[in-house]
Amino acid sequence: MNVLVGTDHHVDMEVRSIAAQIVEEEGTYLALDLLNSGNVAFLPQISAILSTEQGEFIERVNFELPEEMTQVLPQQVQHVGALTSLLEPGTYDLEVEINHRGLEILAEKHRIVVTN
Repeated sequence: MNVLVGTDHHVDMEVRSIAAQIVEEEGTYLALDLLNSGNVAFLPQISAILSTEQGEFIERVNFELPEEMTQVLPQQVQHVGALTSLLEPGTYDLEVEINHRGLEILAEKHRIVVTN
């Protein structure tokens, strides 16, 4: 149960780090470390658009929170991951979107490097 006191509530999240690693014969694993930088616990929906450096769309990625996760507490760091199609080693763009109850909390673009 959450009890909110006062009116100064901020739902906010930061991407602390991104990693990409090829998993042989499975795909490419993308990992995000996120920080709930707001002052309210919430359960984010996290997705991203993966594209080439030239802007060619590759795929939409949905990141999964652990099943037992019901919320991310303020100042808590949460690791999320997703397995995508197999990518060649190289540099890609990842547009991360974080939403909560249909509202956009964060939208930012990151350059990632995929390694073996």
